[in-house]
Amino acid sequence: MNETRVLADDGTGLHVELDGDRDAGRVIIFVSGINTALVYWSRQRKTLADLGMIVLFDHRGHGRSDESPVDYATVSQLGLDIAAIIDSVAPDRPVVLVAHSLGGMAVCALAAHRPELFGTRIVGVALLDTVPSRWGEIALRLPGFATRVLVRALWWVVPPLRQLLTDTSERRHPTYDSSSQAGTGPRTRTAHIYRARRLVTSLRTMSLLALIADTALCDHSAGLATLGTTPVLVVAGDDDRFIPLRHKTRAAASISGAQLVIIPGAGHLSSIKNPEEVDRHLRTFIMSLDLAKCRA
Repeated sequence: MNETRVLADDGTGLHVELDGDRDAGRVIIFVSGINTALVYWSRQRKTLADLGMIVLFDHRGHGRSDESPVDYATVSQLGLDIAAIIDSVAPDRPVVLVAHSLGGMAVCALAAHRPELFGTRIVGVALLDTVPSRWGEIALRLPGFATRVLVRALWWVVPPLRQLLTDTSERRHPTYDSSSQAGTGPRTRTAHIYRARRLVTSLRTMSLLALIADTALCDHSAGLATLGTTPVLVVAGDDDRFIPLRHKTRAAASISGAQLVIIPGAGHLSSIKNPEEVDRHLRTFIMSLDLAKCRA
């Protein structure tokens, strides 16, 4: 494993880790969801390492990346951050993006900002349990005006609650070692649940609030047309309480040629709840991509 730091266009430092075959013909970049660090992909960095160079990173304000100025803690900026990482660590090799939840929204934002990357340097995109717009309205089942009121209230409520949650989680769940070997037994599946709980403390409060506010109401569905210029796999858990299945299938239908895979019994964290099945679909998809189409 090699650690590096990439500067975003606003000067924010992003923590990046490189794993797998550094000389491989493809680069697989994993993009996490909100309030999760790169350790979310600890299993995939092991099980898919033979497919290429693995790139994992912490979003701004998350994990070991720099805190973000509040005005730049937006999904749109996260899309630009992905572009900075591609330009830095994979300037001349085909890239596959694997993105979960907020990460998928950021990929849609990237498609709007840098459409020339798709179908040229980005040769495939896998979207896990995500939608391109208005996540807050979908998750809360509230109309837009009510979501706005709730988001404003969070600015007052979250900081003290956040501190309590962090203290409680630190006592219950020790720090997860992102370099540990993933397994497949029952105890490992229990460990995945503990890891998911532990990850809720990875994001700093003000960045969390700013991102929640933006994610709740932003709309990056304009990027879906660009995504359709490259192969897309949409993975959707059918028991997702944050993003109901109908919204994910609707998003998949809006992407030309997208392949939809529904994971029975999986919720919003399908790659943690059903890791073997999700990894199998990711492997098949990544191996099917035509790397010769990449143009630097």
